Amino acid sequence: MKTLIILCAPCGVGKSTMKDVLTERNQLPDFVCLDTDEIGVGWYNYSGTEKENQYYTDCLDRTFFIGMTCSDEEITKRLKARPAERKTDSDDFIKSQHEYSAWFKRNKGKFQCFIDNTNQTLEETAEVIEEFVRKHI
Repeated sequence: MKTLIILCAPCGVGKSTMKDVLTERNQLPDFVCLDTDEIGVGWYNYSGTEKENQYYTDCLDRTFFIGMTCSDEEITKRLKARPAERKTDSDDFIKSQHEYSAWFKRNKGKFQCFIDNTNQTLEETAEVIEEFVRKHI
Protein backbone atom coordinates (compact mmCIF):
# COMPACT_ATOMS: atom_id res chain seq x y z
CA MET A 1 0.00 0.00 0.00
CA LYS A 2 1.31 3.47 -0.84
CA THR A 3 1.57 6.27 1.70
CA LEU A 4 0.00 9.51 0.54
CA ILE A 5 1.70 12.78 1.48
CA ILE A 6 -0.09 16.01 0.63
CA LEU A 7 1.84 19.26 0.89
CA CYS A 8 -0.34 22.22 1.83
CA ALA A 9 1.00 25.75 1.52
CA PRO A 10 0.52 29.10 -0.19
CA CYS A 11 2.07 29.78 -3.58
CA GLY A 12 5.76 30.46 -3.30
CA VAL A 13 6.46 28.30 -0.26
CA GLY A 14 7.73 25.38 -2.32
CA LYS A 15 5.05 22.65 -2.59
CA SER A 16 5.84 21.67 -6.16
CA THR A 17 9.59 22.00 -5.71
CA MET A 18 9.54 19.91 -2.53
CA LYS A 19 7.38 17.27 -4.21
CA ASP A 20 10.01 17.00 -6.94
CA VAL A 21 12.90 16.89 -4.44
CA LEU A 22 11.24 14.11 -2.41
CA THR A 23 10.64 12.12 -5.58
CA GLU A 24 14.24 12.57 -6.74
CA ARG A 25 15.67 11.64 -3.33
CA ASN A 26 13.65 8.40 -3.32
CA GLN A 27 14.18 7.89 0.43
CA LEU A 28 10.62 6.92 1.33
CA PRO A 29 9.25 3.51 0.38
CA ASP A 30 6.04 3.33 -1.62
CA PHE A 31 4.85 6.90 -1.36
CA VAL A 32 3.00 9.34 -3.54
CA CYS A 33 3.48 13.04 -2.88
CA LEU A 34 0.98 15.58 -4.16
CA ASP A 35 0.49 19.23 -3.56
CA THR A 36 -3.01 20.50 -2.81
CA ASP A 37 -3.11 22.33 -6.16
CA GLU A 38 -3.07 18.93 -7.89
CA ILE A 39 -6.05 17.50 -6.00
CA GLY A 40 -8.30 20.54 -6.13
CA VAL A 41 -8.35 21.19 -2.38
CA GLY A 42 -7.59 24.88 -2.32
CA TRP A 43 -7.81 27.15 0.68
CA TYR A 44 -9.35 29.79 -1.56
CA ASN A 45 -12.47 27.58 -1.79
CA TYR A 46 -12.81 27.70 2.02
CA SER A 47 -11.54 31.17 2.96
CA GLY A 48 -14.22 33.52 4.20
CA THR A 49 -16.95 30.87 4.13
CA GLU A 50 -18.68 29.08 6.97
CA LYS A 51 -16.64 25.98 6.08
CA GLU A 52 -13.20 27.63 6.50
CA ASN A 53 -12.38 25.40 9.49
CA GLN A 54 -13.29 22.34 7.44
CA TYR A 55 -10.30 22.73 5.07
CA TYR A 56 -8.23 20.13 6.87
CA THR A 57 -11.01 17.58 7.39
CA ASP A 58 -12.47 17.65 3.88
CA CYS A 59 -9.67 15.54 2.50
CA LEU A 60 -8.70 11.89 2.48
CA ASP A 61 -8.32 9.66 5.55
CA ARG A 62 -4.99 8.04 6.33
CA THR A 63 -3.20 10.82 4.58
CA PHE A 64 -0.37 12.98 5.86
CA PHE A 65 -1.17 16.65 5.51
CA ILE A 66 2.06 18.57 5.83
CA GLY A 67 1.58 22.30 6.20
CA MET A 68 4.36 24.50 4.94
CA THR A 69 4.98 28.21 5.12
CA CYS A 70 7.75 30.75 5.04
CA SER A 71 8.08 34.46 5.74
CA ASP A 72 6.09 36.95 3.68
CA GLU A 73 9.38 38.40 2.45
CA GLU A 74 10.49 34.99 1.20
CA ILE A 75 7.13 34.33 -0.49
CA THR A 76 7.42 37.70 -2.26
CA LYS A 77 10.98 36.97 -3.38
CA ARG A 78 10.08 33.49 -4.69
CA LEU A 79 6.95 34.64 -6.51
CA LYS A 80 8.72 37.55 -8.19
CA ALA A 81 11.50 35.20 -9.33
CA ARG A 82 9.09 32.94 -11.23
CA PRO A 83 8.75 33.19 -15.01
CA ALA A 84 6.36 35.96 -16.11
CA GLU A 85 3.97 33.47 -17.74
CA ARG A 86 3.09 32.09 -14.29
CA LYS A 87 1.57 35.51 -13.47
CA THR A 88 2.51 35.42 -9.79
CA ASP A 89 4.25 38.78 -9.46
CA SER A 90 1.32 41.19 -9.10
CA ASP A 91 0.94 42.96 -5.79
CA ASP A 92 -2.64 41.68 -5.44
CA PHE A 93 -1.65 38.06 -6.02
CA ILE A 94 1.29 38.31 -3.63
CA LYS A 95 -0.94 39.91 -0.97
CA SER A 96 -3.41 37.03 -1.33
CA GLN A 97 -0.59 34.53 -0.72
CA HIS A 98 0.55 36.44 2.38
CA GLU A 99 -3.04 36.17 3.67
CA TYR A 100 -3.10 32.47 2.82
CA SER A 101 0.20 32.00 4.64
CA ALA A 102 -1.22 33.77 7.69
CA TRP A 103 -4.08 31.24 7.72
CA PHE A 104 -1.54 28.39 7.75
CA LYS A 105 0.35 30.00 10.63
CA ARG A 106 -2.88 30.46 12.63
CA ASN A 107 -3.91 26.86 11.96
CA LYS A 108 -0.58 25.05 12.11
CA GLY A 109 -1.90 22.75 14.83
CA LYS A 110 -4.36 21.23 12.34
CA PHE A 111 -1.55 19.59 10.38
CA GLN A 112 0.22 16.42 11.45
CA CYS A 113 3.48 18.14 10.52
CA PHE A 114 4.10 21.84 10.01
CA ILE A 115 7.26 23.34 8.53
CA ASP A 116 8.47 26.91 8.22
CA ASN A 117 11.08 26.59 5.46
CA THR A 118 12.18 30.24 5.42
CA ASN A 119 15.72 29.39 6.49
CA GLN A 120 15.92 25.78 5.32
CA THR A 121 17.49 24.33 2.22
CA LEU A 122 15.45 22.05 -0.01
CA GLU A 123 17.41 19.10 1.37
CA GLU A 124 16.73 20.10 4.99
CA THR A 125 12.99 20.44 4.32
CA ALA A 126 12.94 17.08 2.53
CA GLU A 127 14.69 15.46 5.50
CA VAL A 128 12.08 16.83 7.93
CA ILE A 129 9.27 15.41 5.78
CA GLU A 130 11.00 12.06 5.30
CA GLU A 131 11.70 11.70 9.03
CA PHE A 132 8.09 12.55 9.90
CA VAL A 133 6.69 10.04 7.41
CA ARG A 134 9.07 7.27 8.52
CA LYS A 135 7.91 7.75 12.14
CA HIS A 136 4.28 7.36 11.17
CA ILE A 137 4.20 4.53 8.66
